Amino acid sequence: MNVSEEMFILRHFLHYLLFTNVITCIEVSLRVLDKGILPLEMNSVAIQFYLDIENEDKLDSCELRSRPKMCCLSNNEDIDCDIMEVYGDYYDVLKPKYRNTFLYIYPTTAQHDKVGYCSFILEHRCGSRKNKRESVRISFDTRLKKKSQYLLRKYTNGKIITPCESLDQDSLNKCSPVNCDVKYSGSRPFYDISLEKCVKTVECLTDPEQEMPDVVYVPKSNTCRDLNTPLTTADIYAISRGLSIIKESPEIDEFKLILKSNCSTISQNLMLLRDLLYGKLFPMKPTIDFRRTCNTAILSILICIIRLSLALLLFVLIFNTTAWVHKKWSSGEMKKKIQDLNNKLRPSNHKSCKIKISKVDDEVTNRLLKEVIVSDLPLELRDSVVDICDQIGNEKRWKKKVMGDMGSKVHFKENNTSDTSTTSDLDYEEKQRLLK
Repeated sequence: MNVSEEMFILRHFLHYLLFTNVITCIEVSLRVLDKGILPLEMNSVAIQFYLDIENEDKLDSCELRSRPKMCCLSNNEDIDCDIMEVYGDYYDVLKPKYRNTFLYIYPTTAQHDKVGYCSFILEHRCGSRKNKRESVRISFDTRLKKKSQYLLRKYTNGKIITPCESLDQDSLNKCSPVNCDVKYSGSRPFYDISLEKCVKTVECLTDPEQEMPDVVYVPKSNTCRDLNTPLTTADIYAISRGLSIIKESPEIDEFKLILKSNCSTISQNLMLLRDLLYGKLFPMKPTIDFRRTCNTAILSILICIIRLSLALLLFVLIFNTTAWVHKKWSSGEMKKKIQDLNNKLRPSNHKSCKIKISKVDDEVTNRLLKEVIVSDLPLELRDSVVDICDQIGNEKRWKKKVMGDMGSKVHFKENNTSDTSTTSDLDYEEKQRLLK
């Protein structure tokens, strides 16, 4: 390798080091140390965003300009970037190794239960280098939950927090609807009960060629009303008869009237159907729909007829049942049937009759028998009589055994043993006395 080649390599190496150092300085001149929102406080009038920026350049100062770019609020899948308006436009010169914190203000008195993000533009130039532009995004979540509790410790101040299904329900006021006009700065002033969130107002378009507007906005229902027909024939009919009410369609840019029946009797529904049939209610127009009214009236009549039929059938059934019971009770058949039923259902308590002979009875009987045998019978017949007594005793013991099987085994064993032993002893003694 000659000298020219070494110089060429050294030149390229120095060029590489210099270029790398310049690029590194550009990339690391400014650094965002921290970003977010400041802790909220009750009765405050704004949410404050902050950016903490440091100049890491050791030699050059950096000129910095910062301003908000865009802020968006999200409500589930609905994202709106035209509601929030954040203020703050800064210009500053950061010396080497200096830092500064920039604050941006979002004016609002409804600070909790908001989710979204804000983007901020940072334009800076350090030394003689070119301008550089960056975008910094700050996400925020002020829902009253554990994750963001450190931001809302002073804001809640021990108040009761109620979990709500919608962000437009106040979790500090038992999930009641929020003031939509205040929360969304007038862009969503109407709270829709069915959707449970704040919505934008409908656009009521009028004819520009007319001197006076023919369409007005109804803030109570968030609908538009045509002033050319402020009171229709249907309105007059509903007011005069008291049979129905007029309900305006809640759909945007639609002025179709829906007649909702509130009839409660068959005669009222029949009267309504008659007026609809003969056209007494109003002239048929494409802007008015009465099909639902007819269906409701017919259905109401059918329901009334079914209810009356069921009530009549129930009355007849109760009347016939009462008359039959009274007739049977008066004739005595009912009492007899009730008694028979009780006898069938009542368990049988009758037990087989058993003659219990005590030991005393046995002794008395044996003594009487002894006296008869000794006094009246001759000696030749005494042995035969003793045999007859033995047979009677055996028969007696056999019957006791059979009757004892009908009871419990334990009871049988105890009684049988005692009776048998007693009877055997008495018979043996009588035999000995007779033989003597």
